[in-house]
Amino acid sequence: DFFRNFSQATAEANNLAAQAAALDFYNKQMEKICGGGKPFISPTELETHHATNSERAFQQFKSTRKMGGDVFSERYQDDLDAQIRAAYDSFAKQNDGKNIFNAFRSPVVLVTIIVVAWLLRYLFSFFGPLVLYNLFGWTLVLSVLALVLWMFARTTGQLRDAARVVDWATDLLWDQVFAEAYARTATGFAKQAIKVKTR
Repeated sequence: DFFRNFSQATAEANNLAAQAAALDFYNKQMEKICGGGKPFISPTELETHHATNSERAFQQFKSTRKMGGDVFSERYQDDLDAQIRAAYDSFAKQNDGKNIFNAFRSPVVLVTIIVVAWLLRYLFSFFGPLVLYNLFGWTLVLSVLALVLWMFARTTGQLRDAARVVDWATDLLWDQVFAEAYARTATGFAKQAIKVKTR
């Protein structure tokens, strides 16, 4: 029993050490790519580095000599996988925070809505149903109020819950409306550029 307990304790220590070394390797490699002092990189590029470095970390864990055999090591490999996923989520959030546009997404979306609503309201003042004129008028007013509220909350630290609601609404609008329009516009410009180059 003593020998069996001693062997199991040694096997656990071996696997824990290998797990810690593999996780440390992953963290150091990712720090080189997107650490605190590194600039923002695209999420696709970050995911590619994650896939490469996590695979290398798993290979390091597997190649490290350990007692207990492969079956015994499976639990520690699963724990390593969970720890790497958590580390990646942290790196992704850190990288996302470096994206300047994300910090100003709400005011950009709101200003865009204000400009579009003002233009449409101006057009409908000459022709068109009164209902649409009033609708874009209220859209304009509400967007201006939301922008003022957001700026007040960000500069004073007050009404943070209200600012979070504004952020949630503008994120939803961006994902459902603006992101798709932006993607289509970018694709159109890219196709036009290709046509110009091939001429």
